[in-house]
Amino acid sequence: DTYRRRVMQKLALDTRAAREDTGARIELEGVLGADTAGRDASFLRVSGELGGYVDIHARRVVGLRLFASATEPLDEGPIPFIELPTLGGSEPMRAFVDGRLRDRSTLGAILEYRWPIWVFLDGTLFAELGNVFGPAWKGLSADDLRMSFGMGVRPASREDHPFELLFAV
Repeated sequence: DTYRRRVMQKLALDTRAAREDTGARIELEGVLGADTAGRDASFLRVSGELGGYVDIHARRVVGLRLFASATEPLDEGPIPFIELPTLGGSEPMRAFVDGRLRDRSTLGAILEYRWPIWVFLDGTLFAELGNVFGPAWKGLSADDLRMSFGMGVRPASREDHPFELLFAV
């Protein structure tokens, strides 16, 4: 078996207060992977997300998020399949099975509307547009973008235990 060493750093800046949802959020993540078994199989994965949110009335929030990621080899070896960026499952494009969409780069957008339905729960409606692509978004075209729609419930506060109960197609 090969022993892999991974270093991950994540930076998130959020202007929103706990219950005031108007604001912006930026999140950047980098993963550096190295093969310590002597094969040339090092890689760098960089991901980013930029979101803007507007409370249109009494915690009824409309949000738009843009996301992208890319993975590049740092030497001659291949990038391990499990290290490629994915969409689906709990990631963007939630109507797709976890890991169904996997390649060297991702790109997309999420439009979401959230409203209070109970003291601790919010309802959510969302539409997502995106896909995975080859190295450096090779093959990117509007015809290749996939759509995902859904609705569900989630905690009213970001500080609560994270969960989502969704129906998506």
